[in-house]
Formats: sequence, C-alpha cells, structure tokens
Amino acid sequence: MALGAAAAGLRAAGPVARRVPGIEGPGPLTAWGLPVARLAADVSAVATVGALLLAGVLLPGGRGLGPARLPYVSGAAAAAGVWSVS
Repeated sequence: MALGAAAAGLRAAGPVARRVPGIEGPGPLTAWGLPVARLAADVSAVATVGALLLAGVLLPGGRGLGPARLPYVSGAAAAAGVWSVS
C-alpha cells in the first residue's frame, strides 16, 4: 500500500531533484529509485521495531521466548536484514 502511494505521489509530482549549476542531473533511475529505497528503509525499520516490541513487551507469557513469540522475532530478523541493506 505504501509503495503504491509513493508511486502515485511520484507520478503526480514527478521526481524532485534540486538543480545545481554546473552539475548534471541525477538521471531517472536515481530520481525515482531514491524515494523507493527510502520507503523500503522506513518500512523495514518500523517493522523491525514493531515486531520486537510486540514479542518482547506486548505479548503475554512471562520472560521466556516461547513458541508464541518466535514468529515475531523471526519476522523482526527478516525486516532487520532488509533494513541493514537499504
């Protein structure tokens, strides 16, 4: 959903790049790819922190890492991998 909203916003407004006199423009791949990469970083950061918060604080079950919490920790690990790459 966020990717669709970002694509619609970029399509409507066009890529925003500041022009510096004497320096060539960034090109369409960078102008369109930078907002998409930023979206991936932001979404994966929120997913990592949210899944860890859910597994560590919000789910009932005491102090142990039980079977109810393992899927959220695994999801947080996957989101952290995407976050570290982006």
